[in-house]
Amino acid sequence: MELKTKKITFRDAEKKYRISKSTLQRKVNNKNTMKVGRPNTLSEKDEENLVKGICLSSKWGFPYTSMDIRLLVQQFLNKNGFKEKRFTNNLTGYEWFKHFLDRHKSILSERLAENIKRSRAEINHESIKKYFEHLKNSLAGVSANLIINYDETNITDDPGKAKIITRRGFKHPERILESSKSSVSVMFAGTASGYLLPPYVVYKAENLYNSWTEGGPKGTRYNRSKSGWFDGVLICFI
Repeated sequence: MELKTKKITFRDAEKKYRISKSTLQRKVNNKNTMKVGRPNTLSEKDEENLVKGICLSSKWGFPYTSMDIRLLVQQFLNKNGFKEKRFTNNLTGYEWFKHFLDRHKSILSERLAENIKRSRAEINHESIKKYFEHLKNSLAGVSANLIINYDETNITDDPGKAKIITRRGFKHPERILESSKSSVSVMFAGTASGYLLPPYVVYKAENLYNSWTEGGPKGTRYNRSKSGWFDGVLICFI
């Protein structure tokens, strides 16, 4: 303020505040200071397009991982004839990715994604609403004790979760991934009145051994099948 009102000279201000004269002149004249360090690998426009692509791909159910993004940048550099000496074969390092994520932290975040099949991803709000409307009509007058809901889960053969990049604030990031279920399956069931039935366990095996039926919750039923899945011809053995 003193410099703008010319109450003090640049040289006197340099001595008083121990700031170089050139820096004071740039600040007073509103000149942008030069950026320190090497320029970014991609231009601001290119990074903006990359961020938009990441968000769009995540919205479609096919989010990118950190390696996917690094490979995209490598492909972009190769296609446009750029040679980045800091990287091996134009493949950016993970440090570059972390800095990229930090530059766009207001839009992007790294999360763990749930794996879902394409058939499940196609279910929308409208189809779910119609389902429950039909269910309400079909269950009218039925006792809650006779309404049983069940679901099965597979204990093994989980592809696992992977860290993906998506728009910040996205509540349930999902990745469409086809996978087969095998090994041990468990079915849980309960009535609408709140009574929980004993679980039903099915092993993927030709035979059911006694040692496989020990230590489970009281009343648990056990069986086996070639696929490890539940099917309509299963007969509860134990």
